Amino acid sequence: MVYKTFVGEASIDSPRDLTQVKHYRQKFLQQKRITNDELLNLIILSNELKDYIRTYQIQPQLIVVLMHAVGENLFGQLLELTTKPVPLYYDTTFNIGDYYVSILTYSNVLFIEEPVIPLCVLIHDTKEEEAHDELVKKLKKYKKIEQNCILITVSYWIIT
Repeated sequence: MVYKTFVGEASIDSPRDLTQVKHYRQKFLQQKRITNDELLNLIILSNELKDYIRTYQIQPQLIVVLMHAVGENLFGQLLELTTKPVPLYYDTTFNIGDYYVSILTYSNVLFIEEPVIPLCVLIHDTKEEEAHDELVKKLKKYKKIEQNCILITVSYWIIT
């Protein structure tokens, strides 16, 4: 009944089926974009989100490390407060267009349920080790990470 009322009272320009809805959505998102260039959008976002984009490198390969300051502080506090091993999960299996996305999460062992929480995201355009090394540099500042954390990964390399 709601659909019939909506369609009956809708203007001629309103979308009538799923294909038209997808088209309207795509058109709306394109209008809201700052530019059509992904790298320029990332530069603009890095200026807007100063406490989120930690590394932004374009050459010789694209490397972007995203880590929210609040999440970083909570992870640091977890390492200071607990003596239990903290599992770190690193997954590099995601593709978004021409880019690879690697996600580092951890289990918060202070909770009974031990929820898995995202810590940082790495966006890179090649599968070379240099991009992953940049992520490791951001984590090396935690002195207790090597003592308290266990890395669980499905990729072919291990953080040392």
